[in-house]
Amino acid sequence: MAWHLLMLGLVWAQATPTRPMPGGQSGGAPATPAPVAPDTVMAHLSWPGAPDLRLVTVTPDSVALGEPVFVEMTGALALPDSLELPPWLELATGVTAPAPGTGDVVAVLRVYRLAPFRLQVGDVVSPVIVVGGRNDDPDLVAPIREPRLPGWAWRTLLGLVAVLLLVAWLVRRLLARQRGSRVLGRDRALAGAAWPAATLALVDLMPHLDRAGGERDFLDGLQGVVRTFVRDRFLIPGREMVGREIAAACDALGHDRGVARRFRRIVETLDTRRYDPSPVSEAWCREQAQEFLAAVGDVRIEPRRAADDTVIRAWARLQRELAVKQEGGGT
Repeated sequence: MAWHLLMLGLVWAQATPTRPMPGGQSGGAPATPAPVAPDTVMAHLSWPGAPDLRLVTVTPDSVALGEPVFVEMTGALALPDSLELPPWLELATGVTAPAPGTGDVVAVLRVYRLAPFRLQVGDVVSPVIVVGGRNDDPDLVAPIREPRLPGWAWRTLLGLVAVLLLVAWLVRRLLARQRGSRVLGRDRALAGAAWPAATLALVDLMPHLDRAGGERDFLDGLQGVVRTFVRDRFLIPGREMVGREIAAACDALGHDRGVARRFRRIVETLDTRRYDPSPVSEAWCREQAQEFLAAVGDVRIEPRRAADDTVIRAWARLQRELAVKQEGGGT
């Protein structure tokens, strides 16, 4: 029975508000703060090494969840490195504290609890600070944790890389199919030896350079020899093609692109100059013949039967007259 009476007295004492003494602090003793309502949290701030630390004011009196409150204190020369705080209060970073008014230091705290509270520093208690938010549950405590990347970020990146690689591969296959770039099939007819006929034709053209004004005739004949050799060596209709068409046809059949570009350059150079009205020198004509003979030597195919002595002597003669330096061995 005595126990029940004691508990009833404690409940009555908590529920009955205590009225402040008339006159406030005029009697010399600090006024006793009004008792905290049952749903109001009391937070005691202490700072080891500063026993005279006292609260001056707390602003603002209403904050949202996570917003800072400014606690002005006196009895310390500098803001403490650490305060003993409850888990739902933390020292704010990146927030500039206002200059203290009548106090010495200002601590900036962030609130992570949806409940009204008071702060007590020393023997001084602040008014009630109301905390608002989207949730009305006063017992909800907002967890404090460091921001982190979503767990699926690396999977997304890997997926994007895989999709980009697949698209690049498909585009490359499509372009290759349009160009016809592929390895020569086994059932494709093999070209014969085209260089003997080109050698004899070039030998017949050389006398044009020994007479005055024969450069034009030489260039006209040389472009025909080049196109005929391209036709017979690469099995394309080279006689009817311009330079870029020759390169595209060789590329479509899988021939080396460097070789295709070389013969394209020769044909385009001859076509451009032979229609140019400006004079053409004999030396320039010999340079074109030298370039063509070197290109032939790099891709020539030996005939199944031994070449005729006439062809061998003609080839050697052109080599001497044009001083050809081949870039690689024949094929």
